[in-house]
Amino acid sequence: MSVEEQKKSGYRYWVRERNDQLYDMRPTKVEDQKQIVQPEKQVASAWNKAGTWEDKGINREQIQRILEQFLITTQNDDSFIQTAKVLRGEGSLITVRGKRKLGYEVDLEIGLASGSVVTLIGICDDEDDCEEYKVSHKNQMELRKELVKKVKNAFEQFRQSL
Repeated sequence: MSVEEQKKSGYRYWVRERNDQLYDMRPTKVEDQKQIVQPEKQVASAWNKAGTWEDKGINREQIQRILEQFLITTQNDDSFIQTAKVLRGEGSLITVRGKRKLGYEVDLEIGLASGSVVTLIGICDDEDDCEEYKVSHKNQMELRKELVKKVKNAFEQFRQSL
């Protein structure tokens, strides 16, 4: 083996070679506004950059605020909702592959403008109706279905607002 080959086969031989024409690493100011890259709005948390799976819990107080914001309306008919109280409830905001889904199961006590109080037990995201109900109103079935639909719509509006 020649001396030249021994130098090249040595550990970190390339460090000995000097390159005077190194790349200039200093940042340059971007003049054109079209070249500036805006960060995309991320659906998942910072630690979950791929957005594969994430589950955030929603407690009873947060569910109460969601219903107050999206459910209570200002209509003038008898079925318009004045109050909504969460008797029991839990929920979670699930992010799967960059898409959000809201999961919940709640028991509600809803006060109507007509003075009626409706108790809906077991409203959840994956069923169209509730498990039990107590309605003190003449059109019980229609009112129950209408109120369950309004509750589901309120949760859907919340999910879309995220």
